[in-house]
Amino acid sequence: MLAPGETLLAVSDGVLDAFPTAEEALAAARALAAQSPDPSTIVEMVTERVKELTTSDDLTVLAVRRETT
Repeated sequence: MLAPGETLLAVSDGVLDAFPTAEEALAAARALAAQSPDPSTIVEMVTERVKELTTSDDLTVLAVRRETT
């Protein structure tokens, strides 16, 4: 269960494949997610970053945030 204010970020292997290692992909996604509390913005930022690195058409990014109230 997400605690109030937490965000769940899920990505497909298309995101993971855009980076040299899965750890680097997750670190990049985590860093981008930390820049905004808005799930839509997080999805856009991660998608744009991956599109800069690859032309893969297999790309899924999902962000869900539990509100604090």
